[in-house]
Amino acid sequence: MKFVQSGLCAALWACAAVGANASLVTNGSFEANQVSHWTIFSAGIDGWSTGSAGIEIQPTGTLGGVSAYDGNQYVELDTTRNSFMYQDIATTLNGIYSLSFAYMARPDNIGGSASNPIEVYWGGTKLATFSGKSKPGPWLEVNLDDLKGKAGFTRLEFRAVGTSDGYGGLIDGVAVAAVPEPESYAMLLAGLGLMATIARRRNRR
Repeated sequence: MKFVQSGLCAALWACAAVGANASLVTNGSFEANQVSHWTIFSAGIDGWSTGSAGIEIQPTGTLGGVSAYDGNQYVELDTTRNSFMYQDIATTLNGIYSLSFAYMARPDNIGGSASNPIEVYWGGTKLATFSGKSKPGPWLEVNLDDLKGKAGFTRLEFRAVGTSDGYGGLIDGVAVAAVPEPESYAMLLAGLGLMATIARRRNRR
């Protein structure tokens, strides 16, 4: 019985380790600060800090009928002028992480594609710039892998870098997950294999 319990504990521990890739981002879908129409939060929003330009939350149905990618709200990164937002993510030194989010160019942007670019930074390093034509379209799902963490925390930041005119790109569904080390998967497989062997032996009795 002790052997069975040990195997079960090993399998459960490994499952927990592999399943520990839940998002490390607070308020990644921007639902914490509920709004009924577009609203600028000059002091930032739950989980996210900003500069003097603030963070603009848009609800589903505005901007030509845009629906949020996740939930009912999303961010527009150009309030009355270009803005930015950042969050310090709890990380470990040289830990590996994956970042995912959704981007859309504002469909009714009178400034055209020049107003839509957004840059994304991880630990002060620019990862990419995203832009698009100002027309209705699906959200672009972005996945950026193999990101190294710093000791304590790593800053995730989004910056509007297009024409500073009050019309900007849209962001939603931001998530950061820790990538389990190969040893975690090996332990999971070993634990599950052990339990399968025990089950077969018990069935033979």
